[in-house]
Amino acid sequence: MDDNLPDGWRIETTSVLSRDGDNIGILHPATLHEIVGDEISAILGPAGRVALTEGTNYIEALSACGALLLGHREEISKVSTLLQSARMSRTTSYLCSISGNCRQVLTAVRHIQTARVAVVGCGGIGSLAAMLLAGSGIRSLTLVDNDTIEESNLNRQIVWSKDDIGQLKSDVLARELQRRFDDVSLALYPRRADRSFLQLLLSENDAVLLTADSPLGIVPAARRIAARLCSLLVTGGYSFKHAIVTVTNSQSNSAGKEGNWQSLEFCIPPSFGPANALLAGATTSALLHQLCELADYGASSIFGWDVDTLKNSA
Repeated sequence: MDDNLPDGWRIETTSVLSRDGDNIGILHPATLHEIVGDEISAILGPAGRVALTEGTNYIEALSACGALLLGHREEISKVSTLLQSARMSRTTSYLCSISGNCRQVLTAVRHIQTARVAVVGCGGIGSLAAMLLAGSGIRSLTLVDNDTIEESNLNRQIVWSKDDIGQLKSDVLARELQRRFDDVSLALYPRRADRSFLQLLLSENDAVLLTADSPLGIVPAARRIAARLCSLLVTGGYSFKHAIVTVTNSQSNSAGKEGNWQSLEFCIPPSFGPANALLAGATTSALLHQLCELADYGASSIFGWDVDTLKNSA
């Protein structure tokens, strides 16, 4: 593509854009060029498609479509190194899509890699969420669950195998995390999360992801604690066919009132594998964006959708 650049400009194979030998910024590595004949007719970047009409400056077009992230030499070098890292290249490429410059990318990566996150509930949603968090670059995870793996879990909880039946979910999840990510530090608590323990977790971690469905009332109780402590709490779960995600991170009056609900003696809460994957993705995405300071969900937010129609039900 160097033939289309103004004199003195060059794109290195590591996505570094330079001018007269000086590094100027990072060209988003997923940038697309539309070719008509032998000419570039348009560029597609994070901000959309920009047409290259006669007289259009290529560098200005890159900037207009969000494909160019400026930075100082050291910042550019660090982002380029991350983009070549087997561990962080895809996460970094995504962060380049939602950041305005190299410094914002590096700040987001730093927030992810230094954050302490607790996952409360390591079942269908929580086990996959823990994998997604670690895969995105989280290096410190606390796993809380006293449940053991049963045969009935295998149809929707993809981390386990038949050989794991009878073992603690937190132990097996930790084993699988360490097999994939040797830079992740893990703390295991094979216990239920009562209110005092939730308060401890919210006080000692940068974020808590709560997917446990017991005891009843755990979500509104946790949201009230998080609001009081101004701690980041993300929850994900079901109400029958409704998938619900909440984000609480500061003082709020909307954390919900506690009710005295009781379940049936023979209770089978719904758990649908495809919806578990959606909830794991939605909760971890909300948590990571909030940690990176690249999204603002307000003091308290609730998102929801009907699992059967994917229509908003919040």
